[in-house]
Amino acid sequence: MDRNYQRQSGPGIGSLILNLLTLGVLLMTLCAGGAMTVVFINPATIERISPLLPIKLVVPPTLMPTLGFPTSTNTPEIYLPPTWTPTPSRTPGVVATEVPPPTETPTPTEVPLGETPQPSPTNLPFGVQPGNPVAAENSVNELACDYLGIGGQVFDLTGSPVFNLDLHVTGNLDGQAIDLHSLTGTSGVPSIGPGAYLINLADHPIASTGSMQIVLSDTSGTPLSAAIGFDTSGECEFNFVLFNWRQEY
Repeated sequence: MDRNYQRQSGPGIGSLILNLLTLGVLLMTLCAGGAMTVVFINPATIERISPLLPIKLVVPPTLMPTLGFPTSTNTPEIYLPPTWTPTPSRTPGVVATEVPPPTETPTPTEVPLGETPQPSPTNLPFGVQPGNPVAAENSVNELACDYLGIGGQVFDLTGSPVFNLDLHVTGNLDGQAIDLHSLTGTSGVPSIGPGAYLINLADHPIASTGSMQIVLSDTSGTPLSAAIGFDTSGECEFNFVLFNWRQEY
């Protein structure tokens, strides 16, 4: 009986080995847990433990802790300055007017010798017929080149010749004062036409430029036209000045 009791009370070798293995597994579990805790707290530690890793670990950025939930911010209202007043785009009651551009003053043109300047429009009823005066060869009498004169006709609004109007020539010709008259319809010159007038100026051609003028009047001396200057020629081919008039209103 004593022999069986002693065999049961002594520790077995198998139990000892099993306890050692259990202790080793427990230590390894504790080491692994500690290592995982260290790596979790500081992942860069694994690079020190195993520098041969092909992938380098990057520590994620640390976010700043926030306290509570964000609160809404009230946007302040915009107030105008107390002295601000709106400026109107246009002033009421004021009408903009355009300033006319400056007008150019016409430069007087020179009139070549032999051409008579045309008068400016007047409020007188008669004016120069377009194309007049004209210098031509004497055909009003048989004197040919031994003559210098002026003549023509006066037409009304219908184009009919007007009779008993006075043509008055004044001025200076070759140093001599000129003051001559003629009534329309009294000259009796068929080559000019009905109602013609004719004024004899000299017995030979004399050249002059603007030294004489002619004006149309009624029998009482009231002017019916402006005074118009005319030229004369010293050549036989131009020793008669044809000067016609027309009524303008």
